[in-house]
Amino acid sequence: MRFAASYGGADSGSALAFHHNQVMEFGICVASRPSDIGYVQLAEQLGYSHMWAADSQMIWSDVYAFMALAATATTTMKLGTGVAVAPTRPAPVTAAAHATINEIAPGRVFCGIGTGNTAMRIMGHPPMRIAEFDRYLGDLRSFLDGEEVDFEFRGRIAPTHHLMPDSGFVRFEPRIPMWVSAFGPKAMRLAALHGDGLVTSVPPQPAAVQYARQRLEQAADEVGRHIDRESFPITTLTTALVLEEGESIDSERVRRQTGAFAIASLHYSYEQVQQFGRRPPEYLSDIWGDYVAELENTPPERRHLRTHLGHNCWVVPEEERFVTPELIDRTCLVGTASELQNKVDELEDAGLDQIILLPPLDEKEAVIADVARALLNPERYRSRRNVASLRAHSPLVLLDGGPRVFRVQPRACCARRSWACAVGRLSPRRVAAARMVAWHRHCCDKLRRRRALDSNSRTSWHWHARQCGSRRHLGRCFPLDIA
Repeated sequence: MRFAASYGGADSGSALAFHHNQVMEFGICVASRPSDIGYVQLAEQLGYSHMWAADSQMIWSDVYAFMALAATATTTMKLGTGVAVAPTRPAPVTAAAHATINEIAPGRVFCGIGTGNTAMRIMGHPPMRIAEFDRYLGDLRSFLDGEEVDFEFRGRIAPTHHLMPDSGFVRFEPRIPMWVSAFGPKAMRLAALHGDGLVTSVPPQPAAVQYARQRLEQAADEVGRHIDRESFPITTLTTALVLEEGESIDSERVRRQTGAFAIASLHYSYEQVQQFGRRPPEYLSDIWGDYVAELENTPPERRHLRTHLGHNCWVVPEEERFVTPELIDRTCLVGTASELQNKVDELEDAGLDQIILLPPLDEKEAVIADVARALLNPERYRSRRNVASLRAHSPLVLLDGGPRVFRVQPRACCARRSWACAVGRLSPRRVAAARMVAWHRHCCDKLRRRRALDSNSRTSWHWHARQCGSRRHLGRCFPLDIA
């Protein structure tokens, strides 16, 4: 399928050139807790596109129970695991859980999957090994597609598939994307082989993102797959803070709102040193000895229960001294609103497609609201795309092979990839996955405030069409197959 864009006005026959820039998406990672569903709703209202529900059974609530609550409480936000722990559930169980949520929120579900870096170590066990993870991902992808698998369990292989996929128990369509968590080259190769996207936690620095993108493309070449930014997005986990005028990075508020994530990176570095003998990062040199001594006050047989105390939720008192300005700067996005805008633009240009924010438990609402004001402003994204000259025009998006015409108001387009879809920066995979010509997030928000959307109601359809300026809305509200 090919899209062409034409514009009315004085020179309706002329073509307009567009910059092929990505637009950064922003998601939230949530420490799964039933009482925080209101936080997920707030994030959706603020314009965050994805919710990644954290899965660690000995720290937080059950991830799928939390996702089910979130699915019923939201209407447009993408919902997924951030990330599901492969070693704790067989692949068919993980697939059935996601397909169940997909029955509640069709087309909004994704699967993030990893080896269990934290969840397994908290129980005193290493993460899943790469060879086993390879088999797991292959099986999981097939199960998520509703296919039959010769599944090995407890030494026995048997053909396995869901016996009643069309009876309202699960839903395998729309297809559930699978994001693979990967850091090292072997895991990156598996992400390129099996995944639809890469979720990682590289430092929020352009050089680190470029390196991750290059390694991913090299891994794809090794497995005989072509991937690019259109077909294979990368997201990274961090947190962010908008500095107030004259505020320094070592202020009490900065430490309070970034410390939990910064310290969690220290937890991870310690595990890497202990398991693989790797050297700690250079920027930890001033605190490393004291930090290791603090942890090793705990007997070895119980140290796995001590290392991750407060993990990504708060900083335990004895670790507060390790929350240094340099640690914060290396692991978190911190700056004034204009500085953050520049940093995000640089990360975007380096190859990053989504930033996932994981603020501390008690400060999370304030953090995502501040970031939304600074970075999720639609005007910023329109200027980023260099489309100011289009405001006086109403683009027509035509699909080859069909008479349908989609009139899209530039004012209504949201700050997401939907604008890229509308102006022709498309691949068939992206279009089929997104099921949209324009997302019209802001108009959808207005519709949700006015009434509950019923996709079978012609009244809702036409009211929505008038609000969006579109006779056919191929967004989340009215998903249509356009392949």
